[in-house]
Amino acid sequence: MKNKSPSIPSLAVSLGEYNFFISGGCLCIVKNLDLIFSNVLNHFLIKKMIKKFEVKPIKNKKSFSILYKIFNTDSKYFKFFFKFSEKGEFLGVSLNDDYNYLIFSGSISSYEEYLKNNFLNEINNIRLGIELEDDYNNFLKIFKEKNKYCVNFRNRSNDENYDPDGIDFEIIFKNGLMPLQIKGSSLYVSKHKKIHPKIPYIITSIGEDYEKRELNLLCLHDKYFSNK
Repeated sequence: MKNKSPSIPSLAVSLGEYNFFISGGCLCIVKNLDLIFSNVLNHFLIKKMIKKFEVKPIKNKKSFSILYKIFNTDSKYFKFFFKFSEKGEFLGVSLNDDYNYLIFSGSISSYEEYLKNNFLNEINNIRLGIELEDDYNNFLKIFKEKNKYCVNFRNRSNDENYDPDGIDFEIIFKNGLMPLQIKGSSLYVSKHKKIHPKIPYIITSIGEDYEKRELNLLCLHDKYFSNK
């Protein structure tokens, strides 16, 4: 039996479920966005590049957003926001945060292609992240064998309970357990420090020299446990 694809959530239906009023002019925009968004998601579902969705409202004093979490795996996802003013006016759409808007053009076809490209970039970034985690996992296997201070490690990079909390690995040293987040560049470090300030991180790259990785990890170990 073939696995049934997840149903694509409608923006208009989601707004109705949360009893959010939208103005008449905004309703036309919502219908166009629904068409574009469903076409984009369906494109990646057919290619099996998207696995599932989660939808939730985000309310504050001056705006209301519908957040779609778009999963590539059981634990890895990127975020897509539809944002509205308190008066029911459409403000914009954005990827991964709710304040840097993607440009909404008058042409449905051109905007659909624009969103596909943005989604593809996010999917590729997640794939690169998975490759990096696999590469670092192989490093940790060698590190555990070579380093007498390392008792063991656990790969949490695809764990639904740990990955969303910023933990890719748990490294068990003789003096305790250290959680760890792996970053491929410094671009997302500030975001990680803001969301997961207690989880130490390392910036690395696929194929990085073993000795350099070992030194960086041991320095991070010393820093982490000195603050305990």
